[in-house]
Amino acid sequence: VIDAINYRISHKNCSIDELMQFIKGPDFPTGGRIKDVKDLPNMYETGHGSFKLWCKTEIDTSNKEINQILITEIPWGKDKSELVNNIVKCKYANKLDAILEVRDETDKDGLKIAIDIKKDSDPSNILNFLLSKGVLSSTIKFNTLVIDHNRPVVASLTEMIDCYIEHQVEV
Repeated sequence: VIDAINYRISHKNCSIDELMQFIKGPDFPTGGRIKDVKDLPNMYETGHGSFKLWCKTEIDTSNKEINQILITEIPWGKDKSELVNNIVKCKYANKLDAILEVRDETDKDGLKIAIDIKKDSDPSNILNFLLSKGVLSSTIKFNTLVIDHNRPVVASLTEMIDCYIEHQVEV
């Protein structure tokens, strides 16, 4: 963000796309992956919108007995234990016999939810199914409200940065 501010100071007519080389997208304390990053420039231009934030996952097929889907980041607003319970509920509601077990293996090294999959089942199919059911995602509302000259306004990315710069000069 500091690099974007510095860039904006020295390039008064820069575009949203130019600023996005520094600010790739919103950052969330719990992590996650934005599903459609192609929608971000429009949100940064208009100051509002919404997007899907997915769990960060990887598939581990190195075990000879089982395959695993590993979740290492969860969307903002998702409760970890509720996420585990929702995966289990989805398993039973949709008769996903390929899912053997769902475990929270979070420790001091970070978040980790393990979904054990039968060795003869394709874990990517299970992962895609869970994603399609919305179990591993949240919808995030994007609204960039700033105070500009003592009035709340929805601002574009450039307007937000300009408000910040103006405030810093004033202070």
